[in-house]
This record gives sequence, C-alpha cells and structure tokens, in this order.
Amino acid sequence: MFYKDTVLKDKMHLNYSDNSITFNYSGICLTNPAKVKYSHILEGFEKNWSPPSKDRFTTFSNLPPGTYTYKVISANNEGVWNKVPATFTFTIDRPFWKTWTFILITSLMFSFALIFSIRFRIRSIRNKEKRKTELNKKIANIESQALRAQMNPHFIFNTLSSIQHYISNNDTDAALKYLSKFAKLMRRIMDNSKQQMIPVSEEINALNLYLDLEVMRFDKKFDYSIIIDPEIDQTYDRIPSMLIQPYVENAIIHGLLPKEKDGRISITLQKQNDTILCTIEDNGIGRERSMEFKKNRVQQHKSMGMSITKERLDILNSSLNSNIYVEIVDLFEEGKSAGTKVRLIIPLETGEN
Repeated sequence: MFYKDTVLKDKMHLNYSDNSITFNYSGICLTNPAKVKYSHILEGFEKNWSPPSKDRFTTFSNLPPGTYTYKVISANNEGVWNKVPATFTFTIDRPFWKTWTFILITSLMFSFALIFSIRFRIRSIRNKEKRKTELNKKIANIESQALRAQMNPHFIFNTLSSIQHYISNNDTDAALKYLSKFAKLMRRIMDNSKQQMIPVSEEINALNLYLDLEVMRFDKKFDYSIIIDPEIDQTYDRIPSMLIQPYVENAIIHGLLPKEKDGRISITLQKQNDTILCTIEDNGIGRERSMEFKKNRVQQHKSMGMSITKERLDILNSSLNSNIYVEIVDLFEEGKSAGTKVRLIIPLETGEN
C-alpha cells in the first residue's frame, strides 16, 4: 500500500482509506531473466488484460469499495506464457456512512424527525388558528361594543330631543337637516363597523357628521377643524375603523361643554412613515377641572366609549402586530388650564399593501 510496505494475506479486508495499492512480482527465467514480460488484470476494476510489459510492479490509486482479484502472468524469453496466473483477492470495505445499516438507521431517524416536524408544525398551525379564532371573536365582540357605545341610547335620545326642539320652534329646515345628518351618521357607523380597516376618507366623513350634529345640538357652543396631511391618500390609505371618534366625544363632553363659550377642537392627521399621527386638541377646561366638575354634579350617564376603546387598542395591537400609542397632555396658558391634547399613533395600510 502507498507510503508503507505491507505484506497482505489473501482475501484480506482493508479499511476504506487503504485504497491505494502497489503489487510487486517477479517471473523466474534462468536462461535470460531480463526478457521476461508480464501481463496483469485487476478483476472488479479492469475488463481487459494489460499489454505485455517488462515492469515488475503495478499501482492502483483510490480504488472504490468492493472485492477485487489481482491476476498476473509472465512469459519467458521465448514468449511462452504460464497458463495459471498468480492471484491475490482482497476487499476494500465501505465507510460506515455508506453501509446499508447506517443508511437504514439514518433514513429511519430522518423519517421520525420529519414526522415529528410535520406534526409539530400542524399542531402549531392549529394552535395559531385557534388563537386567531379566539382573537377574532374577541375583536368582533369589542367592535360590537364600540358600535353600541357610539350609538348609545343617551346620544340617540339627545338627538331625538334636539329634533323635537327644532320642530317645537317651527324650525322645520333645521329639524330636517339634523335628521338627515343623523341618518347618514348611523348608516356610516353601521357600514364601518363591519370592517376592521377603512379608508381615511370614511373615518373623516363620519367624524364630520358627528361633529356637525354636536355643534348643532349645543347651539354652536364650539367649532371644529379637521386638517389632513396631503401625503395621506384618503381613498386608498386605511386605518382601524371608529378609533378617533371616542377621543373627540370625550373632549367635547368633558372639556368643551363645561366651558362657557368659544369652544374649539382641532383634529390633525399627519403621515409618519407607515403610521398616522392623529392630534386632537381642545381649549376646554382641562382634565383636573373636569374631574372636579364631575364630582359636583349628579352623574346621569356613564360613557363606556373610552374604556371600550382602551380594550380595543390592546386587541388591535395584538391582531395587527402594531403599536397603537395614546398620549394625553394637559395644556396650560399663564399657569392656568387651557385644554387637552391627545396624540394618537395609528397603524396605516397604504394602497401599495
């Protein structure tokens, strides 16, 4: 074998790495030994005998695993070949990773691993679908609560009272205008409540209707403005439905209504990458005075809008993998309360999504 002299026994098994072998041989001719010729074949590797040659060695390199028989014959100076060749049989073993036992064990282990992986994947998908179903049910429930909160009996009662007031004062035009806006608002709330994400234009239209009704109901005790960043595509950019209105309602009821006059509320939507910054600012009495005001009056109606909205934000963050963030800041002017500012970060689905 290469790199070392080794006397091998016939029918010996060799390691797969001992696959380079050199055979040395010598023919006996007393008359003229220099003219002895040889021919050989390695059965299992070669198909034909080699051409006659005076070489007295043969080398085979990188033999693949298998069983081989090396045969060699010689001819004297008169060209007479011996009939019975000298032979040597040996086997080069396969490496363990190519044996059938190893292949079978590996295949079984791979099969078990594949089955386990598939079963684990199926179980993960089922659990994910189960959580998704539960989350969707919870979302549907919260959406329903949000719808009921926006269409609460208190708001509807006040709306009908306002319509009755206009009719009693023979102001038919105002009554019809109020009733028309109210009907449109109810239709939009019903339509928007069926979808988790709606175009920005739909949310703004609903806000305009709601604010118009409140301005009329409170006899123009306050005015409002809505400013939208031109970078926002109101038709194709989408945001979660019925998300802004509860904060606007809260600003009106607890900030502007206790104020004597000249109330103002501004709503600004500004695009920031894949989110919208919604700022709701009022010049009302502020949160501290609002708390004192509520303590000194009989509580006739408890609005659930804000608590429902908080729970809904948690669910939206989970289902949309988003980070809807709300920050409420008290405004002051010369050391006195001058209103409240709400900063609401809303996830945005663009028309490209």
